Amino acid sequence: LGKELTSSEEDQINTAKAREWKTPPMSEEHKNLCIFVLLKNSEGRVIAQGQLIPIDGVQFDGKEFTIFGIGGIIANQKGQGYGRKLMEGIKDYLLKNNLTGIGFTNDEIIDFYRKCGFVADKPSLQQFVHVYDNSKNKNTIDDWVFYLDSTDQLMTAVLANPNREVLLPRDPDW
Repeated sequence: LGKELTSSEEDQINTAKAREWKTPPMSEEHKNLCIFVLLKNSEGRVIAQGQLIPIDGVQFDGKEFTIFGIGGIIANQKGQGYGRKLMEGIKDYLLKNNLTGIGFTNDEIIDFYRKCGFVADKPSLQQFVHVYDNSKNKNTIDDWVFYLDSTDQLMTAVLANPNREVLLPRDPDW
């Protein structure tokens, strides 16, 4: 959990995010909400990182679900297999705990997630809608949904009902 991060780990995470996406340091709220997955080298330096963000109150077909947003995936050294190892750890965690994990990505990176054992779907991206101030906002940044379903079978139901929306209580910026 984020509250268990050392100050060095937090600094390394923030530095990598600023380098990759030019984002500001994470807030205390974000830090305390997330489950951070870190891959470290023998010196204890973070060489790959990711996060699972619990998102309660996801609505689909009259039912409420909790999903874990998969995001913040960064391998600090590219081409070494660290990102894949990190994603295998995330996948194992989701499977072990019977959790539905969902992420969003673009055309350039989707094959990476497929190779890591996640299922990818393009058409269902438009079903994910963030409801904010009585308006519905669709994801216009990404091209794909990648996921790992749990026994709740949320994604199986989503794919079987392409005309129904998945209502997200927060922007899918994870």
